[in-house]
Amino acid sequence: MGEDPGNVIGARRRFGRARIASPDVERHHHRSRREAEVLNRYDLALARRVLAAGLLLGALAFVITAATDEAGSSTIDRLGRVAAFLPILGSLAASVVLAQTRSRGEMRALHALGVSPARAARGAWLGAAVIGLAGPALVALQPASVASLFPRIDLPSAWTFVDGLWVDGRTMLAVDARGDVHLGSATSLPRAEPPSFAPATVLTLALTSLIAPAWALATTHAVRRLVVALGVGCGAVTLFHLVAAERLPPLALTAIPLLLLVDLGLRGTDGPVGA
Repeated sequence: MGEDPGNVIGARRRFGRARIASPDVERHHHRSRREAEVLNRYDLALARRVLAAGLLLGALAFVITAATDEAGSSTIDRLGRVAAFLPILGSLAASVVLAQTRSRGEMRALHALGVSPARAARGAWLGAAVIGLAGPALVALQPASVASLFPRIDLPSAWTFVDGLWVDGRTMLAVDARGDVHLGSATSLPRAEPPSFAPATVLTLALTSLIAPAWALATTHAVRRLVVALGVGCGAVTLFHLVAAERLPPLALTAIPLLLLVDLGLRGTDGPVGA
């Protein structure tokens, strides 16, 4: 019966006969490390569970939006609002699934085998990222509109006297000296077009889809998580309104996921909750 390579190497080290592992042991060690870097079946199963939970939450969010929205809203506006929440819903689904795995002892077993908390949650992060990235995909492919995310108040009518006509710059109506109304006669006047918020929104949602699940799955105190979530949520609402009012450039929206990234970097390396 052959001896285990690890025992042979350990015995040789004790008696000083050898200091270098055999080539077979080295190849097995490097192969194990490479396998640990790729997705395994458990990662894919975890990702599928998060995808199922995320799709259920997304469908529920759309139904609630459609039921409670104003009558004049279109389907693309409702999809735009749901698309903005998909990174959050994906992170929530990953947190719920990971909490379930902890209650069933799956994470404890993986940690006992030497798997790090970040590596054990890789499948959950992948599923949440896929759910979140569906949001910017909907906006980029234009089945969803982000116009409803940027509330704007139209300026009141401003009448200007041009070429003997009183012209409303907002509605393009023109009234002559006799009081006759001319429709479309002032189309040559320059009109201020609202800025396009779609590129910055796509970038912000894409970054949030990658960062928010990692932030949600990382270990921290519950009070700190709640405080940061409320702060970032209030900051996001403020930023959307300031960008809509053109007080800030659209790229200022990227500060939302960057705040989560900063908090994630400041957390340290605490052990996994429930492990």
